[in-house]
Amino acid sequence: MTTLQLAPDQRKLEAGDIFDPRFVSTMSIQARLHLMMTRLDYVQKDAPKAAEVGGKTLKYAIVSHDKVTAAVRKEAVACGVIIYPSDIDAKHSGNLTFVTMKVRFQSADNTADFIETVGIGAGIDTGDKGPGKAMSYAFKYAMLKALCLETGEDPDFDQESVRATDEEIRLSTILTPMERQELDADAVIASIRADGDNSIRQLLEAVVGQAGPNAPILRGRVAALARSVGLSLREEWK
Repeated sequence: MTTLQLAPDQRKLEAGDIFDPRFVSTMSIQARLHLMMTRLDYVQKDAPKAAEVGGKTLKYAIVSHDKVTAAVRKEAVACGVIIYPSDIDAKHSGNLTFVTMKVRFQSADNTADFIETVGIGAGIDTGDKGPGKAMSYAFKYAMLKALCLETGEDPDFDQESVRATDEEIRLSTILTPMERQELDADAVIASIRADGDNSIRQLLEAVVGQAGPNAPILRGRVAALARSVGLSLREEWK
């Protein structure tokens, strides 16, 4: 590691050992980030291939958001840098959340001295975790790119996630309580026979027309439900 020779009165050590010996409070944010880069190196992957993460087996090793955050946070503290996201813009389409946000690297001694970069991330989740996944992905890569950190290949944890359209999400939402037998047979029959916007038939036709990877699965779910209550879709929808 390169060592800068500084006089004792130039060093800021009154807070103990949390600061790099080369750090002084008058440093610009550019100098602080450069100091961070001299302290940071390759970020080791922390989830190896074939590891179980969230009930899924990873196809290849990755470096996680938490691993990057832990590595960068330690050096940011040592160099007097505060890092946080701002100006977050999120868009949703089906089960996909797409986030664009600024990530600010700010001097701890001068709030007017900062550098911003842009983070972009996407998260796939049928529940409420999509925005968090997208923000974590965007924040992780903003830090990695701003500080020129090497990681190797870095896919997200959800390596088996398949994109779903709005129609697929709505249809699945309708089918799930029926499959859990939360609705009786009469309610299932009435729902299958219903017509109009957002009916099972209309949504299924849209899904099949899109010919996505979820289409055969959803078509099979509808057919199985119909059989379970003694209906023939061919006769019902002829």
